[in-house]
Amino acid sequence: MAGLTCAYYLRKAGRSVYLVEASDRVGGRLQTDVYAGYRLDRGFQVLLTSYPEAKLVLNYDRLNLHELYPGATIRLNGQFHEMADPFRQPLKTLKTLCNPIGRLSDKIKVGFLRLGLLSTKGFPDESSTLEVMQSLGFTESMLQHFWRPFLSGVFLEPQLRTSVRKFEEVFTHFANGSTSVPSLGVAEIPKQLAEFVGNDQLMLNTKAEKVSGESLLLSSGQILNAKVIVIATDQKANCALTETDMADEGRTGVACIYYAIDKPISQPGRLILNADSNGPINNLMVMPEEAEYAPEGKYLISASVVKREYFNDADLDQLVRFQLREWYGIDPNELRHLKTYLIPNPVPPSPLPRDDRNCKIRAGLYRCGDYMGVPSLNTAMRSGRLVAEQIIREG
Repeated sequence: MAGLTCAYYLRKAGRSVYLVEASDRVGGRLQTDVYAGYRLDRGFQVLLTSYPEAKLVLNYDRLNLHELYPGATIRLNGQFHEMADPFRQPLKTLKTLCNPIGRLSDKIKVGFLRLGLLSTKGFPDESSTLEVMQSLGFTESMLQHFWRPFLSGVFLEPQLRTSVRKFEEVFTHFANGSTSVPSLGVAEIPKQLAEFVGNDQLMLNTKAEKVSGESLLLSSGQILNAKVIVIATDQKANCALTETDMADEGRTGVACIYYAIDKPISQPGRLILNADSNGPINNLMVMPEEAEYAPEGKYLISASVVKREYFNDADLDQLVRFQLREWYGIDPNELRHLKTYLIPNPVPPSPLPRDDRNCKIRAGLYRCGDYMGVPSLNTAMRSGRLVAEQIIREG
């Protein structure tokens, strides 16, 4: 998305651009596959509509966004408990306050965070989210039964070692806008930008091998000459192209499993979190009925696994089925397995935020990507915009 956004702004300014893409489609991590009539995002992904960079360039009406339920249902000790957003679901406030997830004081603290009466801004960048939550006085119950499963699904690492700066961004945008999915899948987001750039400006299935001066060597042997080259790959590929070293800063990962079912096991569009320590599932959702993720009369279940010990388990499908049987009492045979996506490093291995202004490598060579700041779609798009603006300024 960083490269597409950069190309969008350059094209808008009247510049000629070419996008070189190694895969068969643009969009980076924002991909959707159509399989057996179902739309499967490569990993459970949502759009936070309050992202300022997204609002600058995306037409939300054309994306036909479907808002997800503002809150979650938490599985704990064999029961489901509702954790609604009291600011958007005021009638469910009492039910949320009385559930066994944490204490009343914990929920008041969450409200204070939402209102800005409690802040994490004073903690240094290197502070992990878990350390900050503990410093703020959240109880172990709240940490283990709400924050850990919820944030594990966002950070895609269950230890919550991610910088508190990432938490701040996530919490702010969850609070200030809706959490939505495009009707036709998350790939509609990059598709919208690609349409503006123009298909004649895209070179798909073409890998960039090396940058040398003002030249780009392609896997086909072709050499492209350009006044300006922007490397909009992930950090690893960026380092390979520029022949620089990359620090090992840890890894994230997720397995996303999709099932088709005739009847919904939970309310569509509602996030289900696993607050128990057993089983592979961290979070799941029956995708919104109004969206076009499933054929008419059918439903699509997305289940996410973030515990690495399950990633290479040959029995992962069966383990998820049995866990769903335990939760909902359904026959595992009612679940039709569609696909399992094992996604290594779905977010950049970047526990600390970076200086996203440092986008110029040398004269005529720039970089952009979501690793240039707090990793997110908003950072990727901001990074692309900043590079485009610098190129335009420098002529």
